[in-house]
Order: sequence, then C-alpha cells, then structure tokens
Amino acid sequence: MKEYFSNNGSIQLEDFLQNEQYLKLLEALRDQPWKVIGPVNRRHYNTLGRFENESLATGYVSDFSKILRSKSFTSYLEDVTGLSLRETFLEVRKFGSGCYTLVHDNVDQHEEAGLDVVLHLGEQPWDEEDGGHHIYMNSTEELLSFNPVPNSLSLVYRDEGGVMRFVKYINHLAVGDHYEFTAVFWEEPEQGEQDVTEEKN
Repeated sequence: MKEYFSNNGSIQLEDFLQNEQYLKLLEALRDQPWKVIGPVNRRHYNTLGRFENESLATGYVSDFSKILRSKSFTSYLEDVTGLSLRETFLEVRKFGSGCYTLVHDNVDQHEEAGLDVVLHLGEQPWDEEDGGHHIYMNSTEELLSFNPVPNSLSLVYRDEGGVMRFVKYINHLAVGDHYEFTAVFWEEPEQGEQDVTEEKN
C-alpha cells in the first residue's frame, strides 16, 4: 500500500471495516441529530458539527470519531502513507439528493499541503450517475475524482497549497443517504521549520 500511495498520491481501501462494525456504525448514523448546513453558495448537506467543540455526535458515532482522532489511527495512516502527520479537523457528514459542496468550501484547508481522509458509508452501492463524486482540482484543471464507495477509506495527499476539493451535486436519481467521516491531517513540520516557527513565536 505504501508504495502504491507513494507513486500515486492517493489510494482507496475497500472493505475497510469489519462487516459487524460497519453495520453497527451505519445503524448509529441513522439516529443522529443531523442539521442542514449552508450557506448555499458554499455547501448544502447535513452535519453533526463542523468543529470539535460543537459536535452533535452521540453514542457509537461519538466513540468512533474519537478512534479516528487517536494516536493509533494516526500511526496507521503514517504507516500507509509514509508521512508524519498531525490531525486538526474531523467532520461527520450526510449526503442525499440535492446535497453538494463547492470549490471554495473549507478554503482555509486548501492553503497548505495535507492528507484528506474520508471513510464512506452507505446502505447500498453508489451509482456514478447519481453524482456525489469527490473531485480535486487546481486553478486550471481537474486532478482526481473518486466515488463514495461504501465501506471504503479514501486517502488523498494534496502536495501543494491551492489544490481544492468539492463534492459534486447529487441528483434526483440517488436513492438513500451516504455518510462519511471526513478528516484533514497536516504534516508535522521538519525540525528546521519547527525551530524557525518557534523563534518567530
């Protein structure tokens, strides 16, 4: 996996969770206190809170979110990618017909290189014609696109600032909801860079 990721800068790991754990998490996600988030010129989907201090997640979803923030999961990602990481953002989202994000959503996350981590969950396979693709692009062209395959973990490394991502509009053909845990991990600075930062502070 590490060699593949090193060569491609992205990887999608299917059947990531054991079936029992996956079904338990999927059931818990159905009963969460979702809220719709905008504004419509940036995004339209359901969330359990965009920041840790406003998380609405309860029960097993809350417990699972803590696993994704744990040192052991960060170490796992480092083993797969070969990167030295620090996690700074995690959001649980629900998408259905009419949902989307735009390229300037979370623009602050695009200002520096980072690893995007998305765990996809859904009740049935997702049809490409439904929309909902995760698309990466810079100012001139599309760089990468992947589908929200249920029970898959998508890792994408943005190796420079200015690479943006968005979720394509989900049309009326979509049946059921798609859930995701989406996180951003930034690289730990090199020792030299860290020393300079500390001197400035």
